[in-house]
Amino acid sequence: MKIKYFSISILLLILLNSCKDERIIISEKWDNGITKEEKKWINKELDSYIELTYYENGQIGLEKHYNDGKLNVFKSYYETGEISALVMYHNEVSIFGAEYYKNGQIMGSVPTNLNGKINGTITYFYENGNLRGKQKYLNNKPVGNSKEYDLNGKLISE
Repeated sequence: MKIKYFSISILLLILLNSCKDERIIISEKWDNGITKEEKKWINKELDSYIELTYYENGQIGLEKHYNDGKLNVFKSYYETGEISALVMYHNEVSIFGAEYYKNGQIMGSVPTNLNGKINGTITYFYENGNLRGKQKYLNNKPVGNSKEYDLNGKLISE
């Protein structure tokens, strides 16, 4: 048991030392003293950092993750703290996007390929989680018919 705790302690020490490059730059504050914008460097040599923008109530409004100076992940939040949107990037091209209702239920998602073209099935949902509609795409072009459903999940058009 002592060896296990010793190993965990050594691992934590290594992790803490590897994070010593992290620093936080607060660029602006709200009138009430709460941070408005900040930048957290994860690895300055690799140009990896997170930019955060906060609402006046202290909740995160926007979160952007960068690696090699390129945007990798973009998240936006409602003023009450719930996620409202998520976009993932590869080489500065959007490869996935999703929007969310305030209750956390996904509103819709759009998959794209590495060239930024819609590739896959776009899906939309009602706030209760039931499927609202879907359409398959291949290289930005619809494939087949779209399908729409009512609030109870019954197919209403194809």
